[in-house]
Amino acid sequence: MPREFGEISIGEHTLSRETLPNGLRVVVLDRPETYRASLNLVVAAGNRYTDGAPAGTAQFLEHLFYHEEEKRVPRNQSEDDSETNADYVSFTATFPADRIEAEMERMERLVFGGIENLDGNRSIQQGIVRVERGVNHDKPWLMNMSLVRSMAWRDHALGKSMHGTPESIYRITPENLSDFYQSHFRPDRSILTVAGPVNVSHVTALASKVFGKGQAGEAGLFPGTEPPQFNPALRVRVEETGTNLSYITLAFSTGAYGESSPEHAGIEVLSNVLNERVYKSLVLENGWSYQPSAYAWLVADGGFLILQAETLPVNTEQTMAYLVSEAVRAPVSQKEAGDAISKELRYLEDKLRRSETAVRYLGEEELYRGVTRIDAVFARVTAVDTGKLNGLKEWVVAGENSLAVVSGPVHRGLVSRLNQALNQNLDFQG
Repeated sequence: MPREFGEISIGEHTLSRETLPNGLRVVVLDRPETYRASLNLVVAAGNRYTDGAPAGTAQFLEHLFYHEEEKRVPRNQSEDDSETNADYVSFTATFPADRIEAEMERMERLVFGGIENLDGNRSIQQGIVRVERGVNHDKPWLMNMSLVRSMAWRDHALGKSMHGTPESIYRITPENLSDFYQSHFRPDRSILTVAGPVNVSHVTALASKVFGKGQAGEAGLFPGTEPPQFNPALRVRVEETGTNLSYITLAFSTGAYGESSPEHAGIEVLSNVLNERVYKSLVLENGWSYQPSAYAWLVADGGFLILQAETLPVNTEQTMAYLVSEAVRAPVSQKEAGDAISKELRYLEDKLRRSETAVRYLGEEELYRGVTRIDAVFARVTAVDTGKLNGLKEWVVAGENSLAVVSGPVHRGLVSRLNQALNQNLDFQG
């Protein structure tokens, strides 16, 4: 029997996967109940591949593409978006379904049409990237996560700023861009996903016609670079800032368990368990934080389980003591596991309900795990049980896997106490 969610019956949807002779993977999901179509092109050209190039090169190139396309496309015809991820660069368009061929041709020109005509926009994009970097670094959570990555992955490309620095952006040359583009923006490193009220065989044939040029090389996908090793020189970082709140980020390395790992679903469910714990204690019971959270931040072959909370300076020590000690100590109960699994299934249902989010999710799914059937996506989550969660928790949530970053009006004297807590079985004495 097909699993039902909302008005969508997963088992009745047609999902097609094809690999073109040039290596491009094509995933098509027929969604007849929708009235708009979306396509997404994922290219394995994210931040992890920028070793040897100035920091920020991947996102710089994405901005060049997107800025050029904004000048060409009337907003009433297509809604576009793009992003640079640690592992990939993604381009998305949503449009009336009868524009599918025109939108495919536009996407092919945008991503695979070369960069010779884009260099004139470099100065504009340098400004945009610098402004974006400044905005992001003014956001405490983004600053904390940037510090976590640089502390954990010191010499790896993933430890560098995705946005670059003003100095690194100005060091980007046309040669840098050309080398990076030629090496990574290739059909055999890419996945095209289409969802909407479309005919699957027609769309697959169109994809072959529009994107099928050339032959596959030997580029391959992950790992692409050696997996990042958790090798921190510092375990604790305290940044004294002028904010009114303290921002606490506790990160546990997942080792080689990342997006491509069979344990991916378990890590996501475990993050839901911890998210519910910190919300219940810090918001409902103690009122120390407004919106604490726990989530998985994963790349292809690694990542972190993150706990974070903002709080008034006077409550900093109590909040840290809870996050470092109590939130992670108790084993996962059967009720917690059931609630967390249900939450993850609802999240997947929401992603797959709309074409514009379905294409992004299925593009990631194909990149990291390979799409087989839609219900197989849900089956991985429902296969998680209490025993698996507690096994993962015992392995991941350990002092030797941990880092802590605290920013705000916080005294640096907390460094030694936090270091001691992370090295002594996660026992923080508040």
